[in-house]
Amino acid sequence: MDILIRFDYIVEILLAEWVFLHIYPKRRCFFVRLLVTTAVSLAVGYGCYPKSISQQVAAIVFVQMLFTILVSVIGMYVCCKGTLLSVLSACISGVAIQHIGHHLSRLISLLPGMGTWNRYMAAVVCLFLYAVVFYFIHTSHIKFYENYDVCLTVISIVIVLVCIGITRFSRMGGYGAQSENPYLTISIALYAITCNLLALFIQFFLCRFIRLKSEYAVLQRIRTEEKRQYESSCENSELMNLKYHDLKHKLTALQTRLPEKEIESMQELLQVYDTTYHTGLDVLDIILNEKCRQALAKKISITCMGDGKALRFMDTMDIYSLFGNILENAVEAVENIEPAEKRVISLTIEQRGEMVFIDAMNYCGNKSLTYENGLPITTKTTEYGYHGFGLKSIRAIAEKYNGDVETSLTDGVFKVNVYMMVNDSTN
Repeated sequence: MDILIRFDYIVEILLAEWVFLHIYPKRRCFFVRLLVTTAVSLAVGYGCYPKSISQQVAAIVFVQMLFTILVSVIGMYVCCKGTLLSVLSACISGVAIQHIGHHLSRLISLLPGMGTWNRYMAAVVCLFLYAVVFYFIHTSHIKFYENYDVCLTVISIVIVLVCIGITRFSRMGGYGAQSENPYLTISIALYAITCNLLALFIQFFLCRFIRLKSEYAVLQRIRTEEKRQYESSCENSELMNLKYHDLKHKLTALQTRLPEKEIESMQELLQVYDTTYHTGLDVLDIILNEKCRQALAKKISITCMGDGKALRFMDTMDIYSLFGNILENAVEAVENIEPAEKRVISLTIEQRGEMVFIDAMNYCGNKSLTYENGLPITTKTTEYGYHGFGLKSIRAIAEKYNGDVETSLTDGVFKVNVYMMVNDSTN
């Protein structure tokens, strides 16, 4: 029985850590590594556990607990793929929910008819809490180990360890004894639960909020740059149309004076600028013509079918940004594809009742996609800057009009499907 008492804490810690670590990629020979980690952690936990209450010196016990946790963190790092800080973060999160479960069981023991607190009651409450958190993490598919803030993670770790240290010192002063004051039990339990919930909030929710806020700021900067680009595109489009028509008339006048081959060469050059779209919506014509000219230089064909008038309910800059991002991503995907015949981008715009659907298709070779929050993660490893924000911007625009974006990859063909609700008051 004494051995089980000495083992219960480290077993609870290992299980709690695994609640957060189970979604991590595993290293080779994972089960062997996990078995060794468990055995070493249990041995260290047993060796560090005080042999009697009289030997429990608060400072020493706290250091022993920290050492036990450190051993488990190292062991989990050996088992799971991830940075040391991310594994430490997950393990400390496990320690936090173990601490919450332990003090929650003490509060439950004060309820009428629950009897005196004991380790079995604590174990049952902890296991129930583990199951709830495990289910939430497993079903939400949150890969928190890929995105974390170093400063917030460190703050969260410090809060948990300080909380454990203070509650351990209070226990040395009488908390936990059979004759404990219920008000003291309630106060310390609520303090411990609050501190650990705060640490978890900082680590998972505040960190995500800051990340989303940062992404929003980046998207705003992108939209500002797109507005400047749109204004420039309008000026360039008007100027190019004037130059095109001027050169076309001059070429007609020179047809009888220049050799036929030279005339054909000049006509081919002008053909690059004769890619004018007339969709019924000026802003859509501008972005399509601009991207089409850029694509022709890379031997990429862009086709667009549909009536641009169906998009009149949208803000001008939203249309420019939406189609600009769709086409820019598609051009980057197909520009290096061989054979050149597959460098094709197809766009369709269709209104069905109160919904407008925009579908884009292009080849992307044998690439595989990794998704986060329903969108493919950028595969670029250099020049991070604004990379990866194209689809996020597309989704933000679609959601503005009560819609969304869906992507799929089938047989080497990548599809982007955007749907939005038509606002009749602006259509």
